[in-house]
Amino acid sequence: KGLNTNQVKELNGAWHHAARIGRPLNALISMRPLDIDGMSPAERCRAFASFRNKLGVYARHRRFPPTYAWSREINPDGTGEHMHVLMHVPARHRSHFDDLVVGWHAGPGEVDVTTANQSTRFTHNGRRLSAIGHICKQMTPQAWYKRGLVRTAGGPILGKRGGVTKNLDWRAQAAF
Repeated sequence: KGLNTNQVKELNGAWHHAARIGRPLNALISMRPLDIDGMSPAERCRAFASFRNKLGVYARHRRFPPTYAWSREINPDGTGEHMHVLMHVPARHRSHFDDLVVGWHAGPGEVDVTTANQSTRFTHNGRRLSAIGHICKQMTPQAWYKRGLVRTAGGPILGKRGGVTKNLDWRAQAAF
């Protein structure tokens, strides 16, 4: 019912590694098809995988390496599943990227693209707020323990809950 400790570490490590290799995750894409609640869990997995593939194809066609971290979220009652992707998009492609990605789904509000950055700020009670913290907010209580992040309860999801591209995974970090 949430990202486990290893998944949170993977996403957080990827976020920091992206900045180290000169590809900070500067675009936050949120995707929620309007008909998501009518899809089977397997159809949801395929829809989100297809969307991530499109992001990779976009990057490769514009000759920059696909670099992103992603996570899926769902309400505790099993409705409203959606996906967040933190992606590196070079500044020269950003305007085109925003317009194109929003157009991939015709429904109002199905896809939202905003600017993300590598900064972290703190709330009055000491909680850390960051772009990576936003996409990791549905984590298990064990993953949340002593991390100082904001946590939101979620429901079960079929398939992977989150992941990163190969250039941000633990192998790439170790090779760096």
